Amino acid sequence: MTACIIKATSLVLRAHPRFNHHLFAGLFRRYEVAFDSICCNLIVMRRGKNRERLLFPLLLERSDELSVTEIQEIIDHHRYGKLDDLEQFQAMERVKKMPRIALSWFSYKCRSDYRFYRKYFGTYGISEMAVGSFGPRGGHVIANTAAAFVIGPLFDVPEYENGQILTRKIQGITLISDHFVVDGVDILEGMRRLDRLFRNPANLGL
Repeated sequence: MTACIIKATSLVLRAHPRFNHHLFAGLFRRYEVAFDSICCNLIVMRRGKNRERLLFPLLLERSDELSVTEIQEIIDHHRYGKLDDLEQFQAMERVKKMPRIALSWFSYKCRSDYRFYRKYFGTYGISEMAVGSFGPRGGHVIANTAAAFVIGPLFDVPEYENGQILTRKIQGITLISDHFVVDGVDILEGMRRLDRLFRNPANLGL
């Protein structure tokens, strides 16, 4: 399901490029950047060697061009592969070991340098921490992009169809956006497009 959501949200960004913009704080002013490709930052949570919870970002470059199967293969590699072989995990481990002054510099670069930010956080974010045993009711988005999607819980809703009241499964997805970059109309149209993509899986290549 996560792979389908990544594919669908990437196609939303392709159709609505404002979601792929970001504001940065320059030396004297803020400036806006329109990224020229779509890169999804998926926040992955898994268990470590001692059963501790580990959290790290997974960047899927040009996620709008990948198939759902290709996306799933990348996710599976980072969920179940050896931690020592995962570049993104090792990068986050190096960041954790930085002295406080270096972390302050890292934070400043992320806010002010779009190339630096793009390298570590992609162009938009998805959190899957709301899925599974790590918390079915909530999620967190680490990437501070113009658009970020939080995968919520599956829940049942009643629906009237052909004279009968049926139970239907609904997947909750929350869109978090920067209103300095994205207008409300963009959000409305983007979420409507996301709904249409899921109602017709053929649009996702399924």
